[in-house]
Amino acid sequence: MKNTLLSLILVLALIFGFSPISSEAATLHAFLVLDTQAENIGDGVKVNEKNMLNAIQKIGDYTDLELNIVTFKGKEANSSFIDKIEKTEIDADDVVLFFWSGHGYRTLLKDWYKNPWPSFSFHNQWWAGMDLLDITKYLESKNPRLVIALAETCNSYTPIAPPMYSVASRAGYVNIRSNYQRLFLESSGTIIASSSKPGQYSWINRTKGGHFVNAFISSLNHEVSFAKDPKWESVMKKTKDNVKSLKLGTKQVPQYEVNVIYH
Repeated sequence: MKNTLLSLILVLALIFGFSPISSEAATLHAFLVLDTQAENIGDGVKVNEKNMLNAIQKIGDYTDLELNIVTFKGKEANSSFIDKIEKTEIDADDVVLFFWSGHGYRTLLKDWYKNPWPSFSFHNQWWAGMDLLDITKYLESKNPRLVIALAETCNSYTPIAPPMYSVASRAGYVNIRSNYQRLFLESSGTIIASSSKPGQYSWINRTKGGHFVNAFISSLNHEVSFAKDPKWESVMKKTKDNVKSLKLGTKQVPQYEVNVIYH
């Protein structure tokens, strides 16, 4: 009877194209970044963690995917989660699930790039803003079979945004490096700028820094990440436009002059 059953299994395996030999199962890599210390919503984030873990376990039960669940919460909820993902071996048949829960925001600069997806920063690392689209493209560059990127976070406009922490794919890294070199190694001249025009105040936040310098860093990061032909003129114009659009106590418009030659 045992031999007959084994023979039947072998025949069915051949008919339906399944290997009778056990092969290594695909893996569901779940990276949960949970800002459980986020002001006003930390308790809700903890509930999100519990619910997501239950859902992932259920997915594993029904699919036989091996589960690799990595959570970053509390003090570990910071931009270093990217380093952990980078060190994770992800195969072509694997599934990657990314989930962020915490405070989020957007700036008008994102509208400039037609990016509808939110940015977020961390309670313990507010100065490192991260972009959901940026992270998703990075995960795609790892070449899994399926990427699922989720964020339960605000997507409302804020006048105070941290500089963006850029997450580059492998191909993106080469492009970013080339663009940095274009701006800093293949140009000569002078750039001068100040955070406001004559007669205007400049606004600064005690914990998040000045609007002007944050806008400059974000504009520079966007230029090296996305521009096909990066220019200092573009960096400074976006810096000015970003600050100009903010609703501050009084009007603040940066001024700049760019006299640069590109080689």
